[in-house]
Amino acid sequence: MTVFNPHFIIDDSGKVYQDSDTLYNPAVRVKVIIDSAKTQESWAFFYGGSPHFRRENLLGFRLLDFKVDEKYIKPPEHK
Repeated sequence: MTVFNPHFIIDDSGKVYQDSDTLYNPAVRVKVIIDSAKTQESWAFFYGGSPHFRRENLLGFRLLDFKVDEKYIKPPEHK
């Protein structure tokens, strides 16, 4: 893992932002290194039914579980 983003958002141009410190859309940036060379770098998301990947990617990733510092805020529970 290279980056953790607790509230991942992406704009129309493809730029990634952290919208807040609340765990609304947690994601991690994963880097795959084979034989000392970076072969892929992509995002893994906690929410969503399937791994996120592009056609040219070798692997798809999904964030299954995570533990974070207390600096991140848990989202309010839905009733």
